[in-house]
Parts: sequence; C-alpha cells; structure tokens
Amino acid sequence: MKEKFDLSGLKILTFEIGAGCNLKQQHYNCPINYIRRPDGIKSLTVEDVVKAIDDAIVLHFDGYVAFHHYNEPLLYIDSIERVVRARPRQKYLLWSNGLLIPELERRGHSLSIFSKIVLTCYAEKDYDMMLDVQRRYPNVEVGMSDMDDRIKVYESNCENFIACKKVFFELPIDFNGDVLLCAHDWKNSYPLGNILRTSLMEVVSGERYQALLSMSRKRKLAENAPEICRHCKYAFLKYHRGDKLLLDK
Repeated sequence: MKEKFDLSGLKILTFEIGAGCNLKQQHYNCPINYIRRPDGIKSLTVEDVVKAIDDAIVLHFDGYVAFHHYNEPLLYIDSIERVVRARPRQKYLLWSNGLLIPELERRGHSLSIFSKIVLTCYAEKDYDMMLDVQRRYPNVEVGMSDMDDRIKVYESNCENFIACKKVFFELPIDFNGDVLLCAHDWKNSYPLGNILRTSLMEVVSGERYQALLSMSRKRKLAENAPEICRHCKYAFLKYHRGDKLLLDK
C-alpha cells in the first residue's frame, strides 16, 4: 500500500497573515511588489489560520507556526496575538526584519509570545538594536543579509538535478489561502490547493501534495517535477527528521 504522508516531520507551517511589508519600497526585487491580487479575492482571517492549525495538529504537526512569507509579520501583530490567544499551546516563530520592534514595544506589545525569533538585518545601523532584542529574549537569531532577488527565479539558467527536501521542512500558505510549493515560487506555478476553498486537511491528503512529497524523497529530480525546481539554485539537498534522513534511493 502506498505510504500516506502527514505533517509529523514538518518544521514550519507558515501563514502569510497580511500582504504588506515596511521594506517593499527599498526591496524593489521582492515578489511583494509584483504579485497581483484580484479585487474581491478572499484572504486569510484569524479564524482561517486557527482552523488550519487545528487541521495540522490532527495531521501530527508539532513544529513552529509562523506568519511570514513576502510580508512583514509585525505589521499584523494584533492578528498574530489573536491567533496565539486562541491556540496558546502551539510554538510560534517570528521571522522578521525587526525594524518595527522598538515601536511595538513602546505600544505595549511583547515578543515573548514567540518561542523562536529570527531577525534578518539589512543595514548595519540596525544591528545593535537587534542584538539588544537578542539579549532580552530567549532563542533569538540575528543575521546580516543582502536583499535577495527572488523575483528573477523564473529566469534562472541553473540546471538542478537534485530532488529538493524543503517541502518536508516548510509548508507556506499565502495571504489568499494558496498552499505553495516553496517561498521561491511566488507566481504559484505549481498550485497545490487552497485552504479557503477546501481545507488544509484536504490539501495535505490530496493526490497532488502527496505526489510532490513522494517525488521529493528521491535523490534525483523526478521527470515530472515542477519546472521551477529544474532551474532552482536554492535546492535543499538534505533534511533530517530526527535521526532519519528522508531519502529514498
């Protein structure tokens, strides 16, 4: 009988809880500046996120719930706090550019609702502020980075022959409920389903998502793998689930 995958090995379940970013003007090549959302299309509510978390728990998910994608999650701290209050036993991850933290703390918000915090610093002048956050909260990572050019991912001439393991690591859901292949497929060229039209339970149990996980267990990229994967330079080569490497020969 063909193996059915659940979410027991997934590390991050990501909800794009809003569609704005405070750095989108500076980060011209961020997909957030190019994604076109039709008028009237549904978007994630706090209730949608909570329902999907409940589905994930039934599917044995015990990783981090996160709120980033192409957005800046701290713009939506009120919604995040509502999710946390509704499901306080979950582990929550903040992945942020960190620039809004001083103002949010002045307004009385606390980052203590997050089990883990990852701050990406794009300007040296902000580094000391982020190190101060690291001193005041547990489990905080701070890293310097350049602004990436994921907007050009579909123009890549790279030839990839490795089956990427990132699908076992993170499951991203965008602001309109689409379950995405990964954070690089900003055009959603390989749609897996939509949790606002069906449910996370149905998407994960569905044939398309299950087929993606099956082909991703292989060492070599499958012939029917998503086209974007064939030219991706960011492929995850390994992923450990506990002490068991998720690879088939």
